[in-house]
Amino acid sequence: HIAIGQGDLQTTPLQVNRWTNAIASNGILCPFTVLSQNPEFGSARSHVCDDLRLKLETVMTVTEGMIRACTGGSELSYQGTGYPLFDFTVYKEQLSGDSGSAKIFQVPTACKTGTAEFGDPENRTHAWFTIFAPVPEDLLEQAGVAKKENTITGEPEIAVTVLVEKGGEGSSVAAPVAKKILEAWFKR
Repeated sequence: HIAIGQGDLQTTPLQVNRWTNAIASNGILCPFTVLSQNPEFGSARSHVCDDLRLKLETVMTVTEGMIRACTGGSELSYQGTGYPLFDFTVYKEQLSGDSGSAKIFQVPTACKTGTAEFGDPENRTHAWFTIFAPVPEDLLEQAGVAKKENTITGEPEIAVTVLVEKGGEGSSVAAPVAKKILEAWFKR
């Protein structure tokens, strides 16, 4: 049970986010740092990342599962559990000279939903959701997801983890919160 998050597994949102970042960066685990633009607090310190020495095949399998969790559509033989992020798009202004225009961009995501039971299993669950974006184009292809027009791909830029205590289902409660954070990130 422990391998799928059931049983006596206790973790924090920060730990889950760090693991999500490690998957997004192909098994490289970096410490979190707090940065400040205020010179009074000092400058950013360099940090050393650890290579977890995971087999690339293992990382790719986990990533493919996370991509599929955030993917749906009638053309697919499966429907992921991260339905609030299916076909995640962001409306972004593009400046060109003195004028601007707006476009809708597709942002491929990789996610994992969670519903952590505690206490009485009938009605006691925490809502979890963790996600990274964008997903590199080669990983989309590997997962069998077609790249659409105006798609933002490339190295992952952001990982978000949301925990809503006593919130219920991860996909219906925590995922919409993560979606709002991603919208703000990709609109910048």
